[in-house]
Amino acid sequence: MFSQCSRDLLKIVNIHLRSPNLNLHLQNHRRAFSKSLPTCRRKVVVTGIGLVSPLGVGAQFAWKRLLQGDSGITSLDGEEYGGVPCKVAACVPRGDEEGQFNEERFVSKSEIKSMSSATVMAIGAAELAIKDSGWSPQSEQDR
Repeated sequence: MFSQCSRDLLKIVNIHLRSPNLNLHLQNHRRAFSKSLPTCRRKVVVTGIGLVSPLGVGAQFAWKRLLQGDSGITSLDGEEYGGVPCKVAACVPRGDEEGQFNEERFVSKSEIKSMSSATVMAIGAAELAIKDSGWSPQSEQDR
């Protein structure tokens, strides 16, 4: 699983990215960051790939679709997109089937409510990369 320190940092940043006073918020939280960062500053090398993309979720699935010549770009033809000036999109497929993104595979329901979709997808991609690398921490210190 994604380290708790990294998850907390993403939550704080995600909440304040929507704020016009991001710099002020970051200055106010600097003390909290400085206390938790030393444990997060370890050098990490991940030798795996984790993809959450419009071609699908998972490196093997997305690679297979890419080799088949598939595209993740679709047209926005529905009535609900009438007011949208752009008529193309590249959306990550969502659902429970192979190659689809299901947020609950990566974070809890309460975390889904407090994070943006992009943040949850970043956590998902990171977890897929760690899984792909074959690395499994044996101790709490390794995590």
